[in-house]
Amino acid sequence: MSQNKTITLIEMIVAIVIVGIISIGISKFVRQTIDIWRFLDFRNEISFEAKKALDWIIRDLKKIKDKNSINIAQSSHINFESSEDEDNNGVLDIIDINFLPAERTIIRSIDGGVTTSPLCREVENLTFSYFDGDGNPTTIRRLIRKIRVEITLQKGEENINFFSVVIPRNLYR
Repeated sequence: MSQNKTITLIEMIVAIVIVGIISIGISKFVRQTIDIWRFLDFRNEISFEAKKALDWIIRDLKKIKDKNSINIAQSSHINFESSEDEDNNGVLDIIDINFLPAERTIIRSIDGGVTTSPLCREVENLTFSYFDGDGNPTTIRRLIRKIRVEITLQKGEENINFFSVVIPRNLYR
């Protein structure tokens, strides 16, 4: 009697089913890993954009010339005379930071629009809140001593929100 050591059809089918189940499990794990990576990459990208815009706005607000140089102080728009001449034309700059909801963009312009540049896109909201020296909300421009800037970006279903409180260096003189 010879012993035949061959694989039966049933054994082969069982092996293929087991390999298939393992492959499906591994593919789901890989897909979840890729989705997590995409989510984190998106968060990093949009966070960078929001932080960059917020840093630029804060840098500008710190340069407000004095308590009488704020021309417009609205919830999504501020216009003021700067203590610097950024464009080197011999005149102190008028800086305008404005949120355009229809375009979902924050625009920064110097000297009435002579130099205009978008600071950030995909913006859901930009809010300026103004406070006096005691920390109370104020709408009187010459009493403003602190400015809270809040920016919300939205891309797809994801939102990210940053804020900062600025105390312009020349408003306490």
